[in-house]
Amino acid sequence: MTKDTMLQELLNLEAHLKKITHGLRQIDDTWSDHFDPADPDDMYLCSTFAKVEDKLSAVRRLIQGIGARVIAQGTLIKNADGQYAIGNTGIMLTAGSAVEVLFRSSEQDAEWIESGVELCGDEYALTGFPRLDLEGLTVRVKQYPSE
Repeated sequence: MTKDTMLQELLNLEAHLKKITHGLRQIDDTWSDHFDPADPDDMYLCSTFAKVEDKLSAVRRLIQGIGARVIAQGTLIKNADGQYAIGNTGIMLTAGSAVEVLFRSSEQDAEWIESGVELCGDEYALTGFPRLDLEGLTVRVKQYPSE
């Protein structure tokens, strides 16, 4: 199997996952119409549906990220207010912003890593990397498809 074939398979899978996750969400929104709270097996199935929907939604987002359009990319610059802008794009990062950060393990080895921005005290930080200085990092922001 080739990389391009696998990419197409993933894109096809995402369409199927969309249908499944939407169906699971609809059932969850009206769970009392579908499940008997007095039946432990039914409630097990209800909670399992919710867990499956959560995990499949995460897989969908990963697949969507492959083809999502990059709307801003550049070096983070800290402004006087303590917020970070992506170069001269005019895009400011705030708590809750989703970003991809370019991490380099060597001169020739680099990878975009999904992360997010959070507020730690009065300073912004990357999710999972609270001590990493944001100034000067290369990041990008993608536009994901709407539901």
